[in-house]
Amino acid sequence: MKKKIYVILSVLLVILLVIFGGIYFVNNAKKVTKNPLVITDTSKKEVSFSKTPEKVISLIPAATETLYDLGLGEKVIAVDSYSNYPEDAKSKKQLKTSTALNVEEIVSLNSDIVFMSKMGQTIEQYNSLVNAGVKVVIVDATSINETYDIINLIGKIMNKEKEASKICNNMKKDLEDIRLNCINKEKKSIYYEVSPLEFGLWTSGNNTFENEIFNILNIDNIFKNVKGWAQVSEEQVLTKNPDYIVSTSMDFGEVKVVDEILNRKNWNNISAIKNKKVYSINSDIMSRPTKRLVEGAKELQKIVYGK
Repeated sequence: MKKKIYVILSVLLVILLVIFGGIYFVNNAKKVTKNPLVITDTSKKEVSFSKTPEKVISLIPAATETLYDLGLGEKVIAVDSYSNYPEDAKSKKQLKTSTALNVEEIVSLNSDIVFMSKMGQTIEQYNSLVNAGVKVVIVDATSINETYDIINLIGKIMNKEKEASKICNNMKKDLEDIRLNCINKEKKSIYYEVSPLEFGLWTSGNNTFENEIFNILNIDNIFKNVKGWAQVSEEQVLTKNPDYIVSTSMDFGEVKVVDEILNRKNWNNISAIKNKKVYSINSDIMSRPTKRLVEGAKELQKIVYGK
């Protein structure tokens, strides 16, 4: 008799567990449906997610790098043709951007999210993707603080908030260490060239990543009063007479960017030319809103201060 009662009680317990377990999972499923993750991207658009994206398209190199930094490279199914870092990104399907963007191709990939830049695409392209049911998140940044914002935003969307926070905290610490190391250094002036003479001289003024890095390094940007990325004249460079010239141009065949600058007509009286303080640097580590901005700061610190 006792054995029979025991069996009946056991059966009832199993039934109760099934019932309450089912209620628990149903309620949680409802929570996911009723309370999706809602984020606001950098263009102030709200985008909601009922689950963590598994298939990701990145049409902006900074987002591509950050996804890999967060350990999510395997979720990236396609990137823009400028996403060249890390090396594995080059093995992903390459998509054209700007005016050559193919909306139908992107839609056909059935991704869970597309990261893109407001500057890189048109409103019409953005609207076409959204109207086709694609979840598009804009991630633009023009400052180091905004860089932290987009890293944390990507981390939140991809359920990697702790990892994103760690990246940002490490960046802050590294940049502060660099600042303290340079604070008492003798200030030097710099002309930072983002476009060579043959295409018209362009430089980085205030409100740019580069100028923020110059300030951290206690370096005087000769065009710090110029707004954003702007075109300047040879006469302005000659008059301001920088101690250092750093170019983001790449060597092209037998034409070496440093040699080209050193041999420019009428530039021979500039201090940087006379003292052969002319260098080239990878623009990606100075202008992309990723953790590699620290690498750019360290590289420039080495150029100017020797360590």
